[in-house]
Formats: sequence, structure tokens, C-alpha cells
Amino acid sequence: SSSSSSSSSARQTKVAFQGVPGAYSELCIREFFGDLTRAGKAGGKGPAVVPLPCATFDLAFEALIKGRADLAMLPIENSLGGTIYRNIDLLLRCPVHVIGEHNFRVRHCLLALPGTKKAEVKTVISHPQALAQCEEYIRRLGATAQNELDTAGSAEMIQKQKLRGFAAVASSLAAETYGLEKLDEGIEDNSNNYTRFLCLQSIGDRPAVQLPFSLSLPRPEGTAMKTSIVFCLNGARRPGKLFKALSTFALRDISITKIESRPMKETQSVIRDARRPLYYDFVTLGSSGTLAGDDASAAKSRAKFQYVFYVDILAGIEEKQTVNALRHLGEVCSFLRVLGSYPESREMAAVVSAGETKESHENAQEKKKNNNKKGALRILVVGFGVFGQFLAKTYVRQGHVVFACSRSDYTSLAGTMGVNYFTMDKAKEFFATGGLDCIVLSMSINSFERVVKSLPWASLKTNTLVVDVLSVKIHPKTILLSELPFHLDILCTHPMFGPESGAKGWAGLPFMFERVRVRNRETCGKFVNTFGGEGCLMYEMTCEMHDSYAASSQFITHTTGRILSKLNIKSTPINTRGFESLLKLVETTCKDSFDLYEGLYKHNVHSREQLTHLRSAFDEIERILVSSEDRKKQEGGAQGAPENSDPSQREVNPNVASMKPSATIQIHALATKLKEEGQEIVSLAVGEPNDTKCPAPILEAAHKALADGRTYYTSSVGMLELRKEICAKLLRDNQLKYTPDCIVCSNGAKQSLMQLITAVASANDEVIVPAPYWTSYPEMCRLVGCKPVILPTEAKENYLVSPQQLEDAITPKTRVVILCSPSNPTGSVYPQSRLEGIAKVLRRHPRVLVLSDEIYEYITYDEDTPHFSIATLPDMYERTAVVNGFSKGFAMTGFRLGYIAAPPRLAKLCAKVQGQITSCPSSISQCAGVAALKMGMGPVEAMLKDFRKKRQFVMDSLAQMPDIECPMPLGAFYAFPRISAYYGKATPEGGKISNSTEFCKYLLSKYKVALVPGAGFGDDRCIRISYAGDMNDLRKAMSRLGECLKSLK
Repeated sequence: SSSSSSSSSARQTKVAFQGVPGAYSELCIREFFGDLTRAGKAGGKGPAVVPLPCATFDLAFEALIKGRADLAMLPIENSLGGTIYRNIDLLLRCPVHVIGEHNFRVRHCLLALPGTKKAEVKTVISHPQALAQCEEYIRRLGATAQNELDTAGSAEMIQKQKLRGFAAVASSLAAETYGLEKLDEGIEDNSNNYTRFLCLQSIGDRPAVQLPFSLSLPRPEGTAMKTSIVFCLNGARRPGKLFKALSTFALRDISITKIESRPMKETQSVIRDARRPLYYDFVTLGSSGTLAGDDASAAKSRAKFQYVFYVDILAGIEEKQTVNALRHLGEVCSFLRVLGSYPESREMAAVVSAGETKESHENAQEKKKNNNKKGALRILVVGFGVFGQFLAKTYVRQGHVVFACSRSDYTSLAGTMGVNYFTMDKAKEFFATGGLDCIVLSMSINSFERVVKSLPWASLKTNTLVVDVLSVKIHPKTILLSELPFHLDILCTHPMFGPESGAKGWAGLPFMFERVRVRNRETCGKFVNTFGGEGCLMYEMTCEMHDSYAASSQFITHTTGRILSKLNIKSTPINTRGFESLLKLVETTCKDSFDLYEGLYKHNVHSREQLTHLRSAFDEIERILVSSEDRKKQEGGAQGAPENSDPSQREVNPNVASMKPSATIQIHALATKLKEEGQEIVSLAVGEPNDTKCPAPILEAAHKALADGRTYYTSSVGMLELRKEICAKLLRDNQLKYTPDCIVCSNGAKQSLMQLITAVASANDEVIVPAPYWTSYPEMCRLVGCKPVILPTEAKENYLVSPQQLEDAITPKTRVVILCSPSNPTGSVYPQSRLEGIAKVLRRHPRVLVLSDEIYEYITYDEDTPHFSIATLPDMYERTAVVNGFSKGFAMTGFRLGYIAAPPRLAKLCAKVQGQITSCPSSISQCAGVAALKMGMGPVEAMLKDFRKKRQFVMDSLAQMPDIECPMPLGAFYAFPRISAYYGKATPEGGKISNSTEFCKYLLSKYKVALVPGAGFGDDRCIRISYAGDMNDLRKAMSRLGECLKSLK
């Protein structure tokens, strides 16, 4: 019994940490060592790794050095709080070395005695840094923060003293340790909260030539390694000493990930006392105690302060370039020591516990290898070109069973790689018999749809995972959802690297993925880990968001390279670094096939927009240059210069140059021109209820105002009577309480929108605009000079932005989010539940304001989804500006009267802008607006009844047209059908339809119907139909639209 107990104890590895049980450091140890910290592992009853709490960092180091602990896990830096200098100093002074690191995600929890409600918490206690990281949360909670020494110690205090009304900010492990209830989790104000821990081992008395044990452990091929070093510069005051030291790494393409300098009063004694075994004997202390490299004059000029530099580099100690770099560094430094070389931020469950023999370690490795075989995936790579081969090679190395097929015969090559190769015909038979777990689609973008449609998907087993790896994402996602049976899982991915950039491993390279339809999470998780396990930077985002980002990055990069290739730029004897970069860009982009580039253009709706911006940018730069040249000529006093220069040569505001004309106005103008030429045109382009008469009480009020002579200026923000009526309306209809000083009346809601963006957004700000959007939103942003960030939505979500999409899109530059409900152009309405989710996201980003466009408020059709204003939700009133008006609900488009309702600070800003532009809106329109708000809802309800009938007619007509997709609009008076199934088809005259603009032009010229292209609303797949007009016009338009679609072949 005694020997058994002794044996069990010998197998345990004690890991020292600072803090009491339940501390974040202990939770980090559990993450790092995984199963080894749980009972029943490693062949014994107890855990193989046991955390050892120590009161201070110094005592943790002491426990390690004196043998009371086998290892130590100690924090070295925090992403918010910075470097923990005490541990840097101890690391430099003590005989220990680094064998691993772990980036630990700090997730703060609110803990209290069982049965406590959040509302009962009056005092929150914790370590000062933890309280500072939750300051905003504690403020919203209405509690007082109280500093204590420790996070887990605070939890222990609450448990021992039974403190009611108190809560601790601590880890989830502390809740488990002290029996407390977790009231909330993830309460930190900034989610980017990581602490980097180092795993340390004592050196003991082993000879200097012996390597740290961790380096003798096997590691997966391609694992990125880090090396930590410390060095001193000699004391002589010579220029460029530090530059020369650090350039030893830059010259060999070795990245430095961290550098710290620490003043050391007794540098030489510290160097002598640190009994650290070296990989190479770089230390050159003279017998007299002076540092090598110091001559007599240097010693005299030595600075009174000496520094030790701690540096982490992204390279392993055994790599040739590292060896050369350290040898070089040793020549320019007086002292150099290696503190350790270890895998970059990954778990080390393979750390050998105290007393484990080499044989048992090898057995464990063999067992792990066998376990990997059991978890191997059966993967078929469809498309075995360069990229398919690149992926297959890694899958084989990871131990998966890999098959491949392609149009060409790669049998011999596949055999050398350990890949089972089939022809396409054989592969199709293999679908039913191969027992496949995953199918990776690695063909070109342009051939993707054809290949997908040719494969026998129905024969695959249930929950087989189908993965695409294309560089565009909406295109494959749409096709896979359309073509694949529902029993198959879909994962859309983009490994954002290739054979060249990934030649030395995938660590640190980006990998994007979206779980489009996944039921078998185990298989999906294993496949995603084929990239995550290689150290990729994992980005989970929607395909729509990916394409939005890719158009302004990947597509622009390829476009720039190909433009430069057309210039035929060549290397010169005087190349700058910038020019070298351009030459490299041309080489890398043109090395990719044109099919790839064409695919990035054809199958990403945002790419066309980027080309437009690029042309505008060229034009703008040319205008600026020409204008600058003309200005210099004029300033030079050239006689005989003409008084008026060519208008095209004059300087144009670049913000105006970047704007696009309104798509609705363009189509309306073209339709009007054709009407003036005598052609019969049916126009459903402009969004106004032109079949509805403006209600009589409104017209009578306008007549009376004219007769009474009310034709003078009013207050610049609108008549007090009107603003009072607007306040009454907002309280009655929206449960929003405003005072007249919160209301600014303007010449239409469009002016209100423009003034709000002008007032709060600056050149460095971003405005989030969900797409499809009203055409003017992005252009208003461009006119102001801020950046519109387009957030694509999909018809299956009824074109509503999700809270997660919004969270992913918000950056430190985000200033405004625009929400339009009911929506122009889609007719979608945000339900209260979705707005609550959006509000929850926005509460985490207090700088972001909401611009809520509610101009179609009165036009909703579904009693289950009425109009709801986000400003009514908790915490949203103070950061929301509600924009509304009289054009849509009261058929008053020509009166041009709108308003903004906002907290006084925002209303005053808008009033300031308006005071310098238009001043007050028309006095006659304001009198009519008062009458509209007083007349009751009878005329509005009659108009809504008419719209409901027209909406049904339009939707019934669209339902009879093949390949047209259109969700039922719940508000406004628009339908937004998707017609992209007809792109690529030809007209009877031989012209091809490739986008919404070409379709609308064809429809107008041939069938005399004016509709608005979806491109103007941010979705080129669709067109907008306004059904607010005459019913006879609707009948003609829908009949002609059907004929137009039939004509396309």
C-alpha cells in the first residue's frame, strides 16, 4: 500500500502558480495540460499534473528552484495591462528556462453566494486590474467597486465571510472551487483580453551542454517555434548599438514578437549568478569582471545605467538561421543567454511528468499516434490542381485517408504523395461506396457551378461534410445551398494562403470559415482543426462579410498587380524598396491564373463597386494634379492667362467626386425624357404614393396658411406648434418622450439624415450601412468624407442584419449604424426581438450612435410584426436619432417636410448645420404638417388598404415568373425580387444581360417599363418595384416584365 502510494505520487507533476485555488493561473494550467490535470489519466487514479498555489510570484519561483514544484506557470504580459515586469526580472535572475507558452483568454465572471440576484449586488470586489477591466459593466450594474488583493481571493472572502450584497470578479473555476453562483460571464468591457503565460522548468545542476528537456520532445512537423533570449550591450556610448543587435534577426527574416529593456544595477553579478545552461557559450566575461568588447576608453565612457534586453523571436533554436543570428548577435553584444525554445502558444500535454521513464513516454506517444489514426477522416479532394495537391499533402501528413479526382490524370503524382487517385467517372461511383467523411471542392471559381451540378450528391451518406475552398464565398454558398440535398452538411472556407506563402507551414496564416449547414459537429470540428491545428489564424464570419472585405483587399490587390503589369514596369539600377514591392506584386498576382482573377470579379458583387471607386480615384488624382499645375501658373503671374480656365481642369471636392448619382433619379429622368418624346412609359421607379391624393385637411391647411399670409421665416428648427405636435405623435405612437428642443424640422427626411451624419461623423469614422440600402445612405457618407461600411444581408433572413453580423462589423472607427425599418428597398420590418439583439451588441460599444430611419412607419401589413422603434429599448434613447417625415404616410412628397427627434445634444448639432444651409423648412409645409398630425389615421388606413391589395397583386405576378425569388414585404410599398438567374442570358438582338442595370435599361428601351436596378441599393442581383402607383400601370408593368423575362434565352 505504501509503495503504491509512493509510486502514484512520483508520477505527479506539481506546477507552481501565483494565487489561491481557483485563480486564473490555475485555470490556465488546466487549459495548457488538458487531460493531465484530471483524475484517472496517465494510468493512475489521481491527476498527472497538480497545481501548486503560491502567495507571490517570488515564492512561485522559489518553489520551482528548490524542487517543491517541477514546473511553474506564470504570466508574462496581458493584452490590456501590458508586461508583468516582476516576472521578467525574476526570469532573468533565476536558474530556470522556458519550455512552453499559452495565450490564455481572460473571461471575467460575476460570482456571489447561491441565491443572490444581480439586482441585489451593491459592492463588487476583486483585484484592481480586474475591476478596471469591468468598469463599464459595474457602472451599469449600479454597484460600487472595491479593491482587494486577488480575484479568486475575493471569491474565497465572500464564501468564508458569507458576504451578502457582495460579488466577486473572478474565474469560472473560482465559482466551482468556492461553491459560488455565477451570476454573469464575459463581463469584461473589452473582449480582447489575453494573458500570455510561460511554462518554466528549473535548470538545477545539469551541465551547460544539456538541452532543456522540452526541446527533446517530438513536435508536429510545421509547428512554429519561439525562442526567448536575454542580452546586454557593452557600456560604451556608440551610435547604433541596439540597431546592430536587432538587425541580426531582420537580416535573416526572423520576426521579433516581444522586446523589453530592464535596468540592472549590478548587471555583471546577475550574469555570474544566473546558472543557466547555454546552447552556445556566448558569454565572454573577462577575468577582471569587465564585459567583453569593452576596451579601456569604452569602460571610461560607459553609461551609468546598464540595461538587459529581453527578446522573443519567432524561430526555433535548432533552425539554421537562428543559430547564425545568435552567433552574429554574440559578436556585437557583451552578454547573451538563451532562456528557452518552445512551441508557439499551444498545449503541451506531452510534457513528461516527474519520474516518467523514456519507455513510458514513448508508449504514450505511440498511443497518441494510434488515437490519431482512429480519428482520421476519409477526405475526397475534387480538383487536384496545384492548390488541391497543396491541401492533400497536409491532410496525408496529418494522418487522414485522402482520395482525389480531377479532369487530368494525376495518378503517378498522387501515388508519390500517398493519395488514392480516381478519374472523375470512378470518383462519382466512389461517392456511394467510399464511406467519405468530407468532400473538399478545390476547382476554379468559374468551373465550380458546372462541377457541382455534375456530381451525384444524393448517393452520399447522411451528414457528409461538403467543403469549398474558393476565394469568393457568396457564389459557392448560394450554389451549394441550391444543389445539395438537405442531408448533407455544408462548410464554406477560404484558406487565405497558397503553396508559396504556406511552404514553411501554416502557422499565423489566415483561414476563414462559415458553418453554413452543420449537424455533425464532430466531423466539422475535426476538419476545421486540420487548419487550426496547424496554427492558422481562425476567422469565423459569414460569406457575405468575407466578400465585402475581399473586394477591397484581395480583388484590389490583384487588380493593382495586373494594372502595373500592363505598364510593363521593369527593374532598374536604382530600385527603391517600394518599387521592389510593386515588382513583387506584379510577379505574384500574374502568377495566378486569369480565371482566378476573373472569378474574383464575376462572382463577388462588391468587386464592380471597387472598380468604380478605383476609376474615381484615378480621375480625382488627375484633377488635383492638373488643378495644382494651373494654380501654380496663375500664382507665377503669367501674363495673358485666360480669365476662365476649362471647367474640367478646375479642382473638384474629392468627396463630391467619389459620389454616385442617385439610381432612382437617373431612371426617373430617363423615363421622363422618353415620355417627353411621346413614348408610353410605365414607371414604377420613384417611391411615392402618386395614386393617392393628399388628404383634404392637409390641403385646406396649406390654402389657409397662404390666405392668412403665413409666408415668412419661422424658427430655423421649425414652428413651435409643429414641434409640439411631433412630440405628441412620438409619445402616442412610439412611447418616446421628447420635448420641442429635441426636434429639428427640415426640408424632407433626406435633409435630416444628411445633417445627422454631417454633425457626428468625421473623416476617420465609419458608418455601418446594411445592404440592400436606400441609395443615398452611402453617398451621404462619402459627401461628408466618412467611410460607409456595407453589411450585406440575405433574402432568407428577410434582409435583416443579425446581431452577430453587427458585432463583427463594428471597429474602433465605427460611429453610426443606420437602420431603416420598414425598409426601402426591401419592405422588410425589424421585429422587436431582433432590435433587442442589436441593442445588446451596441451596449458594448458606447461610441456608436444609431440613425433610425422610420419614414415608412405607418405602412406595415403584418400585425405580428408592427413597426417598433429601437429608441424605446433600455440605454438606446440617448444614442438614437429617429428620422421621420410626412412624404410617405401622408402622401405629401412635394411638401418636402421631415424631422429628426434626438437627445438635445444631437438635436443642437443638427440645428447648427441646418442654420448654415437652408434654415427653416417652408412655412406653408409646416402648417400642412400640423394638420396632418391632427387629422387622425382614417386617410392613412385607407391608403394602407389600397397598398395591401397592390402588394398582393405584385407578389402573385412575381410568383408566376420562373426563377424569381422575392420575400413578402412586410412594410413600405416596394418589392425587391432577385432576377440574377437571368444573368448571362441573351436578348433577341444578341445582347447579353449581366447585371441589374443592363436588365433595367433593356426593360425600359424594349418594353417601356421603368424599374430601378438593385445595384443602386447595394445588391446587383435584384431590381426594385414600387407598387404605390396606379393599378392599371401595375398591371401593364408586371405583364411586360413577364414578357421581358421570357424573351431572354
